[in-house]
Amino acid sequence: RSLMLHNKLSEGDLVLFVVPRGGTKNERTREALRTIENVVRYSTTGRDFYEVLELDVPEKENPLGSFYKSLSRLSRTIIEKIKEINASEIIFDISGGMRILTVIGLLSAYIVSSRVPKRPVRIEIETEDKVMHVSIPTRVFNVILSSREMLVLRILEERGPMSAKDLKEETKMSRTTLYYTLRDLMKENLVENVQRKYRITETGKAILYLNVELERAFF
Repeated sequence: RSLMLHNKLSEGDLVLFVVPRGGTKNERTREALRTIENVVRYSTTGRDFYEVLELDVPEKENPLGSFYKSLSRLSRTIIEKIKEINASEIIFDISGGMRILTVIGLLSAYIVSSRVPKRPVRIEIETEDKVMHVSIPTRVFNVILSSREMLVLRILEERGPMSAKDLKEETKMSRTTLYYTLRDLMKENLVENVQRKYRITETGKAILYLNVELERAFF
């Protein structure tokens, strides 16, 4: 439900619903899937882009083993689907559902983002009262900035949008070093280039704030 409310589905999209093994036999789950199916079952061309994946819930006898098995299956399935439909973006919506599947989904998002680095992967979640919806880039799994990244973000936060020439003068970096630093920051959506000037994004501000606080706490 949350995924469809906050993202416009279009032709070529694939919606993969993850439920616990045997979950489709549960009347509540079936009813939820039927409701969702009315919205996402077919694209304008009639191609089916709605699938259900049943995962084994960790067993008492071997909880860790079955946990990794489900994590592996989910990640492998998603990567295969990405290649199959040539997905340009991957969204993990973890609103609602079993907590253990939520954890599996979070870890799978990290695995997928590391295996398909050229495609943006983000996590979305809706609060229980449905008042707030948050979209989180998978950069949250790797929040520690390098000293060069910290320097660039701090300058952009303090001074505002700057040209590459001005940034080079402020950071005292070589042109090549600055180029690769900006490239990495833009890849993670921490910095954006608007009209030939670089500026820090809201995500960049959040990641910078977190790093500053960590620096204060541990150093």
